[in-house]
Amino acid sequence: MSTHIESAPWLPVRSWWVLLAPVIVAGLMGSWFIAAGLLVFLLINVARPFDFVAPLLVVMAGSAFVHYEGGNLMYELKLLSVAILAMLFCYVISSRNRMLSLPWTPLSQGLLMFLAWSVANFGRGVLAGYPLKNATTELLGVSALASALLVGNLFERRQHLHLAFAALLVTACGSAAIGFYVYAILHVRTAGIYFTSFPGIVGLFLLNLALRSRSTAQALGWVALSMPFFLHQFLSYRRALWLGCLVASIVTIAIYAGSGPRSGTRWRRTGLVFGTMVGLSLVGAIGMAVVYGQEDILKDAAGRFASIGSADFKAESRGDINPGTLSNVERLIEYSVLSGLILKSPWVGYGLGYNFIVKKPFLGPHVQWWAHQNYLLIWLKQGLIGLGLFLLLLWTAFRLGVREARRRTDPWESAWFAMTATATVFLAVFSLTDIPFAYVNATFMLALLWGGAIAMSKESDVTLRW
Repeated sequence: MSTHIESAPWLPVRSWWVLLAPVIVAGLMGSWFIAAGLLVFLLINVARPFDFVAPLLVVMAGSAFVHYEGGNLMYELKLLSVAILAMLFCYVISSRNRMLSLPWTPLSQGLLMFLAWSVANFGRGVLAGYPLKNATTELLGVSALASALLVGNLFERRQHLHLAFAALLVTACGSAAIGFYVYAILHVRTAGIYFTSFPGIVGLFLLNLALRSRSTAQALGWVALSMPFFLHQFLSYRRALWLGCLVASIVTIAIYAGSGPRSGTRWRRTGLVFGTMVGLSLVGAIGMAVVYGQEDILKDAAGRFASIGSADFKAESRGDINPGTLSNVERLIEYSVLSGLILKSPWVGYGLGYNFIVKKPFLGPHVQWWAHQNYLLIWLKQGLIGLGLFLLLLWTAFRLGVREARRRTDPWESAWFAMTATATVFLAVFSLTDIPFAYVNATFMLALLWGGAIAMSKESDVTLRW
């Protein structure tokens, strides 16, 4: 008879205490959130020692919760930078003789060109004497996309695809939970970290899986799982997120259903999936109105959506100015300032870290490094050359996703490539009134999707030798 259980020590072995010590220190000197992230990182490395994709998923999850408006941005970015260094260390260890290899695809070529131009503009900004903090913040958001090349080098479909999906799902659940909690307290529109695009993009991933499911029951299960994420996007009262979900949904349908052989079957599945989604969304919205005690929740949403094109300072029935209208006016003023600056240096811009002054209604002059439009921001900082490279990058990612999603017979691979295209479209639409590509909240997630697509579609590698 074995005596292993009776003889086993009741205290953890010394190696577990070594792992637990930094977690305890992080919890005492930092916060429970930092300690939880460190614990996850250490446990993943115990399960998959020095596997590059695992720490990348930790970095992606942590980046989703960086709060740019919270007042502790530099502290949070420093913590994220530490995690990035650990990720790069794991890449060096796990890649071995492939460390200097590049997966050669049109997407990786476009990514290299845009990143090289961005780094050059970072150097210009530093030499011009712009605030280093601003230039570094911008570079970090852009360079997060560079991790797509590392993912494309080491990502393996059998080992990493389902693990990456699980990380996306868990991160989206955490992001959505924060949004629901904050709205339950404030009962008003709250932007920032509480309502980002992350849950909406993961919800679209679930819809892509639903469309490609082998059974109706499985498809409806994926749709039901996606509902909290779309309800979270609804509660954001962010018109850009609504529009992003809408346009991305149309693109999802076009990629999957299309035309040709068996298109009738695909259109029937599309009708089932999106009809169920709309029905559950209405039920969920009514349920939230009851839970939150706000009977006018749908009416407020309709008014918010109707103010998309409004720039009239007409007072509402409650005696105040529609916040959507005020937001539109602020953007128009900002765009006029940006346009004037761009005309003075249209081709190469001013470099990363450049500041400009905007006179906001009721608030007076504000110094900003950011803008409410990603395309104008890139044009301002990196010129028409940088904007052209950026648009080429988006188009290349979209085209790769559409082409491979239609070619693949494996439902998971097809859904991954469809999400490469759909997430790119979502953030491209979001960029019309925000700057998701200047922040890390979504760029690491997009880099994961792009990198997985590169790895599963590459035909050759380019290895640097000397």
